[in-house]
Amino acid sequence: MRNVAAAASELVVSANGDFEAALAARLGARFVADTTPNSGPLGGLLSALPELSTRRVFVVAGDAPFVDLALIERLQRERRDGDEAVVPAHGSGDRRRIEPLAALYERDALLREGRAAFAQARRALQDVLPRLRVRYIEFDPAEHPFANLNTPADYADFRRRL
Repeated sequence: MRNVAAAASELVVSANGDFEAALAARLGARFVADTTPNSGPLGGLLSALPELSTRRVFVVAGDAPFVDLALIERLQRERRDGDEAVVPAHGSGDRRRIEPLAALYERDALLREGRAAFAQARRALQDVLPRLRVRYIEFDPAEHPFANLNTPADYADFRRRL
């Protein structure tokens, strides 16, 4: 959160359950319990987005420690009128990856199309992207790693990088 908080006028964390008030105060964020627990990132976003008043939102996974202010600033610079999402992409061919959990979205568009996809049991954020006007921004993963921490091995690698 420290890596991206400076760009936020509002900071909301979505999670499967409630957090202690002391933790929320320490982090300077509002915590929102998912209205549909265990429904993945899209379910969490659909719980958190109504709590935000900003027109644009930056979405980042909680397990992405290398996402930073520079990435957000680049996405903001690259955004054009009419874009409903500005999403990092990297690689090519079979190794091409998009990063919808490190992206800039028009709040109302993501909420509208996310609800529609969710109602059709399409619960991955990648299911929402085809429903939006998306601008993909190419990144060199060597410049900006999109690694996340899901396993003890991931965490050990993260500690080595520090």
